Amino acid sequence: MDHTQAIRALTLTGKQLQQSDKSTKVTIIIGGSVAAMAVADMPVSRVTHDCDVLASERDDQWEAVYQAAQRVAEQQGLPKEWLNRDSRMYAHFLPVGWRSRCQLVGTFGPMQVLAISRLDLLAMKLMGAIVRPQDLEDMLALKPTKKDFVFLHKHLDRLDAESLTRETHDTERAILRELEASHG
Repeated sequence: MDHTQAIRALTLTGKQLQQSDKSTKVTIIIGGSVAAMAVADMPVSRVTHDCDVLASERDDQWEAVYQAAQRVAEQQGLPKEWLNRDSRMYAHFLPVGWRSRCQLVGTFGPMQVLAISRLDLLAMKLMGAIVRPQDLEDMLALKPTKKDFVFLHKHLDRLDAESLTRETHDTERAILRELEASHG
């Protein structure tokens, strides 16, 4: 799914919600490639198979959103799980203040869609780059600046300091240093 297909699927999901008897307002916050395409100028050539929902506000409304998205999947030939909350387990890796930096993607019927910011996308992509080569490619496409690198180093410092298991993020730091070196 590319940017146009993702926005169309979100639009149709909003219409499905509006037509249902469960059209209570809900906000979903997305991350991943759809967020990057929507708010961070990810190249239009980028495609993904899903849309990662990091949070839904009015969590009791998630099931209605999910059911509407599944109907859209069936109608549009999308994967059944094109809209999913699988990435919620990684939300603890988001930098402090991420919610305040969210950007509006659009309002689709009763569903408002926000995306995490470019800076927060960089932080999430950095965490995934260890096991997902496409995350490293996405980071390169987002063209991190010197200011971004400073922010990401501070974010890794915070994660290390707050780790209850004394986990460090040495691999992520090495990736970050390589990116910095390649960006002069």
